[in-house]
Amino acid sequence: MPLKGSVIREYYPEPWMRTSCDIDILVAEEKLEAAVKALRDELNYATDGAREFHDVSLHSPTGIHLELHFNILENLPGIDKMLCKVWDHSAKREGSEYEYRMTNEFLIFHVLAHMSYHFIGGGCGIRPFIDLWLLREKLQYDENMLLTMCKECGLERFYNAVSELAYVWFGGKVHSELSLSIESFILNGGVYGDPRIGIAARQSKKGGKLSYAMSRIFQPYDVLKEKYPILKKHRFLTPFYEVKRWFDLVLRGKLKSSYKELEANNSVSRKQASEAAEFLSKLGL
Repeated sequence: MPLKGSVIREYYPEPWMRTSCDIDILVAEEKLEAAVKALRDELNYATDGAREFHDVSLHSPTGIHLELHFNILENLPGIDKMLCKVWDHSAKREGSEYEYRMTNEFLIFHVLAHMSYHFIGGGCGIRPFIDLWLLREKLQYDENMLLTMCKECGLERFYNAVSELAYVWFGGKVHSELSLSIESFILNGGVYGDPRIGIAARQSKKGGKLSYAMSRIFQPYDVLKEKYPILKKHRFLTPFYEVKRWFDLVLRGKLKSSYKELEANNSVSRKQASEAAEFLSKLGL
């Protein structure tokens, strides 16, 4: 099942207008190893073998970056209870033997869910708003069904708020106080957002700098089990795989970015944490 840009680009005036830095494809988790093997053996894709929370990263000899997903979860319990049902809201594409596509309602919901993940992380840039606006304008979908999905996951306020700003920018709607605050948040955060905002908000939820730092150093079982599937059968090995994760960070050269995150955590003030939490609360996040 193609995901994100490779699907959404079909609704742009010209497909090349919707650029992507990688290609995202979803396969059933039980077929992940077979899919990775096929890409390696038949198309010469290379991978370091590392399994992330929801994907395996591969590169072709010509430099194409492919993220092979085995789920589309965001490690956010509220929305993950809907995202885990992706295959229930999908069907085989007409005329194709293998390719699946999400229903239109679920495609829009997935865009929203991914936007909410980036908002909590500090921002998401302008492109997701273009995606949302185009999908709402060009697809035939059941608005009540989409709202039901959003309500079930606590995303109704967020859906209304980001839709409002999308229609301010691309549909001529007049700004409200909330849409202006979201616009400021997006434009000040840059393309990938400001990670300090996400850290500030999570600090507020976790109860301070130390609690947040500990939550990043020691990851919860529900996150670890996706990276190390053996834990699904042998949970008692969790402490061992906590340590293994630390060594994996060193071996894969990610220690520097982890250190920078903890450094940013230390630099966030109590006021910033409170303001970030208040802003996200207005969006229902």
